[in-house]
Amino acid sequence: MFATMDTHFTGYEAHQDFVLKYIEQNFEGCKVLVNVAIEHIARAARIDEGNLVVEDSPEPRLILTNTGPRVHEIINAAIEDLPAIAVVPTDVLPSEELPTDADFFYQAGIPVISFISAPIYLYDQADTLDKVDESQLGPVSVAFAEIIRDLGLVPREDISQPTD
Repeated sequence: MFATMDTHFTGYEAHQDFVLKYIEQNFEGCKVLVNVAIEHIARAARIDEGNLVVEDSPEPRLILTNTGPRVHEIINAAIEDLPAIAVVPTDVLPSEELPTDADFFYQAGIPVISFISAPIYLYDQADTLDKVDESQLGPVSVAFAEIIRDLGLVPREDISQPTD
């Protein structure tokens, strides 16, 4: 199932409703195996003498994930040619919350693969369409299509990060 949700500015109602319906209430027997989220394919920027200067390079990005080793291999293979990106296990974060749109799924115990960047202009009036890193839209889309395709090769029990 693929769903798009954009409720940053309205309290994440769509995310919460989805988790309630498809995870907590198990609507029509649906089993959510993993949440894949892509946010902010952004151009890098800096402040120079009080002015925002937008670069022609991608903003540093992270993939936050709590998946198992086989899924990490899939992620790393798919992104090996993408610049300015790192894979970070969620268990190294200083909070039990995930600072991405995948948080409600993460809190519900669903494995996540969450792509994010946090440019300095995020949620500011300067956060306009010209800040999208168009050069990365194709490569990031291809990488995530490969990740999603290859997740189909991973047994369910190997998607989640093993617990101690």
